[in-house]
Amino acid sequence: MLKHLRWLAAFMVLGALMAVFYAPAPMVPLLYDDYLRLYSNPLLTKNGVSFDELFSFSRPLVDVLYMSAAHITGAGATGEAMLRFLHHINIIVHALAALLLMASLARAFGTAGSSWPPFLAAFVAAVFWMLHPLQTESVTYIYQGVEAMSGMFFFAVVYASMRYFESVAWKWSVLAVLCAVLGGGIKQTLMVAPLVVLLYDRCFVSGAFVRALRVHWRHYSLLGGALFAWFFFWGLKGDNTAGFQASDNPAHWYFFNQPAVILQYLKLVFLPVDLCFDYEWKMSRDIAALAPSIVAVAALLGAGLYALLKCSGARAGKAWSAAAFLTGWFFITLAPSSSLYPLKDLAVEHRMYLPLAAPAAALGLGVHRLVINWLKGRFGAPVVVAVAFVLLAALAGLGLGTYSRNLEYLNPRGLWEDVVRQHPRNARALSWVAYYHAGEGRLSDALKYYRLASEVDEDPVSVLNIGRIHDKLGDRKKALEYARKAIELNKKLVGTSKYKHTFQGEGGVKVGQTPEDLLGF
Repeated sequence: MLKHLRWLAAFMVLGALMAVFYAPAPMVPLLYDDYLRLYSNPLLTKNGVSFDELFSFSRPLVDVLYMSAAHITGAGATGEAMLRFLHHINIIVHALAALLLMASLARAFGTAGSSWPPFLAAFVAAVFWMLHPLQTESVTYIYQGVEAMSGMFFFAVVYASMRYFESVAWKWSVLAVLCAVLGGGIKQTLMVAPLVVLLYDRCFVSGAFVRALRVHWRHYSLLGGALFAWFFFWGLKGDNTAGFQASDNPAHWYFFNQPAVILQYLKLVFLPVDLCFDYEWKMSRDIAALAPSIVAVAALLGAGLYALLKCSGARAGKAWSAAAFLTGWFFITLAPSSSLYPLKDLAVEHRMYLPLAAPAAALGLGVHRLVINWLKGRFGAPVVVAVAFVLLAALAGLGLGTYSRNLEYLNPRGLWEDVVRQHPRNARALSWVAYYHAGEGRLSDALKYYRLASEVDEDPVSVLNIGRIHDKLGDRKKALEYARKAIELNKKLVGTSKYKHTFQGEGGVKVGQTPEDLLGF
């Protein structure tokens, strides 16, 4: 009974912390991809959607959620009630994900999570992970809530697999497969879940990969087979959004640039200042400049491989097993976005949603060993209490940082202006600042920022938007001049990821239209 009560209390505390530090989140308006996935989503404007239409997208369960939200709230795709509903869903999902992470870590830290030290260590790790400012983008930004939803199912797969290894009860294996399929319908990153489960099996249960596969082959066959089938039939659809769309980045240079990105992620884990909504990380082709970061990340990966060699299941002791598992978790969950598959953006904060669990778990283990195994025996209870207060202050600091970051999200123009402050030559940020100035009636400021964006990256959309601002200012001649220039520029980009099948913005006019049509004359 006590065991169930403490888990209920843990969830209530996690929920209360989310309610406090994410209090501004439900008021955050649409941001960036939200316009495409909500405002311009054809499935949300139709009276009926066929099965084929729904599953023509690579993330069908996301659209099911959005259609359900629209039906429940009775609001349109961008109605205030629907947006608040989706914000609350993201907050609840993040709290549930933290609870599942805590449950998984408690089982990894101890014997079936039955004793208090592993429970407390897992709780510290879950709070650190949940309240870290890096997670704001995956919770407060509506569409990137897909990261939190897929993450919740990812943790559920790991937890259910752990329970299966302990009991060999098929209900846990079936639950793991079900969660994997549901998570795969939200984001393709669930494809690496079997690898994390196998690594856990190797480090804490079987002691060897071969033995793990031999003993639990049915579980891995079901889990891997279900995910492969899902990914093959629906995960390769052509509508891949934001991160997983076509990229002109060469695969090898993308790979060599990722160590620097990973070091930036790690820096933000321990010093979460100057978070950025859009890094637009520039591709470097200077191998000498990239070498230090490559060596540093290779050393970290090598340390994890060394720990893997040193551990042999539970017999080797928890330290080596934990080091191997957490290092592996970090790199495996980062692999879909930080390896050889080139994505449009080199660095995005929401990609740390799952990998952040590794340093969070390391913190939980470290605090447990420091307080329980060392300080308590040498200095007594007063020092332990003092350390506990320092830890609470640090976690509160993370929470306040997250609260502050949520306040920044309330002002989209300010959010993009902060990006420009950190990265003055970020064309995308300049264009969005211009967009918000135009929406607020400051046409001169909008024209200034659109021109700056065009100087950095002469994109057809930014050029067309300059024409649209001139049209609003009453200069039709210049407006037509820029519209023609945008059309000609777009023709030159055929075959690249920058080619625009439609000019996004007012009307989404097709490229084949005349300059007059593009400007709405």
